[in-house]
Order: sequence, then C-alpha cells, then structure tokens
Amino acid sequence: MKVDRNDHLPLYIQLKNIIENKIKEKDWKPGDIIPSEKELQKQFEVSRITVRQAVKELENEGLVKKKQGKGTYVSFPKLSHELPNLTSFTEDIESKGLNPESKIISIEKLIDSEIAEKLGANSKTVFLNVKRLRLINGEAVGIHDCYLDTNILDQKAVHEIKNMDNETSLYDIIEKYNITISHADETLEGGISDPYVSKLLGIKKDFPLLILERITFTDNNEAFEFVKMHYRADKYKYSIRLNRN
Repeated sequence: MKVDRNDHLPLYIQLKNIIENKIKEKDWKPGDIIPSEKELQKQFEVSRITVRQAVKELENEGLVKKKQGKGTYVSFPKLSHELPNLTSFTEDIESKGLNPESKIISIEKLIDSEIAEKLGANSKTVFLNVKRLRLINGEAVGIHDCYLDTNILDQKAVHEIKNMDNETSLYDIIEKYNITISHADETLEGGISDPYVSKLLGIKKDFPLLILERITFTDNNEAFEFVKMHYRADKYKYSIRLNRN
C-alpha cells in the first residue's frame, strides 16, 4: 500500500492510516517494533517530517509508544475492568490472556487512624500494609497500597502474608484461612501522579491516573481490607453496564 499524492488527505494522515490499519489487521501486534523512520521513508517514499507527523498522531492516540534508544513499538490495548466484578489483579489480567506480575515494594505492620476510620475499626488497630507494583507483560501499570485488619485475619494468614513472594496471590492466602471474601465498595476518580508514583511507574510527573479506593468485606459483612490503587490512565479503563429500572 502506498500514499496517494493526488489524494486530498495530507500525506502524514495517509501514512498514519496505513500504519493504523496494519495494527488493526494484526500485521503489527502489541509489543512489535514498527519500522524505523528511515525504513518508513524509503518504503512509502515520503519525507522524514511526514513520517514523524504520522507517528506522532499514532502516539497521541495511544496506538504506538516510543522508547528512547529502542524505537517505536505497538502499544498494548487499554485494559478494561468490567464492574461490578470483584476479581484480583492476577485473575483480571490472566482472563485477558496477558501476563500479570507483582513486585513487592514493602510489607509492614502499622497503626493508621485514618485507615481505621475508613474500615470502622478501632483507632489502635494494627494493620498489615502491603505495597505492590503491578505489571502487565513486563510494563508497570499500577500501584496497589493495601491495608489488612490483623484482628479479622487468621494470624497464620498474617504470618504468611508477611513472608509472601512476588508470585503469591494475596486473596489466595486470605481465603486459605477460612475468610470468605463477599463484596467490596469501590470509588473511582481521576488524578495525576506525584513524584513518588511517577518514579515507580516510570512516567512523567503529573501524568494522568485512575485512582481507586476499595473497601472489601467478608461474608460476615466485616470490612477487613482498604486498598488505594493508582493506575496509568493510558493503560486502564473501567466499564459498567447500567440498567434502567
């Protein structure tokens, strides 16, 4: 396929459409490196400026992403989490045929009166705080900051969580020790990254984020978990079906 110099569309738009079509037709799949600027120039007989404009348009639409010194690759599609399903990160990502990973940032016991208030617990409650970096196919997409009420969890579960590795599912441990996870209340809002989040996710400061807060309950209606999640807004979206009563 070539650009048509007699077409009314600018050359960079034509080139952009050609590349976009190759991505949609799976000729170039997520994670693939697209041809270099020089290769695109030669293949489509266009200028360097035309190529750069076309790639910039694709980058603005989230279809491709540049990596300094490595080239431009096809982006992974924005992941959709369908509400109101309560699933773990691992379950959610694996269901889409992708590879989820977690990297533990820290695990510690602490007392936090604000977290206690959110969960309706005593202000002196000891929480187990588990911070993890979430990755999909090797790319950091989010941070989970989880607080677990140690008064509700079995102490064997607390011990196992304190010593968990990156491969372990937190919910698997919790449910292993006779806690049945029933439901959760979740809020979602937009935000921007601070320096700490930006560094962990490898993004610029003030990068758009989806910020979620979740309170999770047992089948006895006890609030045992508070989680604050930061997701890259260019990698994640939430969807919900609304029924008219």
